[in-house]
Amino acid sequence: MDDYTALLGQTAHTYKLLSNPQWTGAGDVGYQTLSRARTDQKDVRALAAAREAEEAARLEAIRREEEAQRLAQEERERKEEASRAREAAAGKPAVRGKGVPTRGASTRGRGQFEQYHL
Repeated sequence: MDDYTALLGQTAHTYKLLSNPQWTGAGDVGYQTLSRARTDQKDVRALAAAREAEEAARLEAIRREEEAQRLAQEERERKEEASRAREAAAGKPAVRGKGVPTRGASTRGRGQFEQYHL
């Protein structure tokens, strides 16, 4: 009985398709399905390509930022070295610790020895 009911349902469906003037045949349904599948594949590929392009752009931006930071650091170091070279060329004495000159500036104890041994 179930088989008979299914067969009647399929017969009614087939009759509706055949009497529809817009229906172009069974091949048309398969073509639409295939066409839809191809369109879906193209969409997936386009989406993947767009994501890949976004990731490449993000990585390029990170690379540029790192390069800019590296160049800025090199510029700071170059300016510091130039400043040290100018100071050395101007004859400024080398300073250690808390700004005390390294040679010949000590006056501690001068004159006291001569005062007692005259």
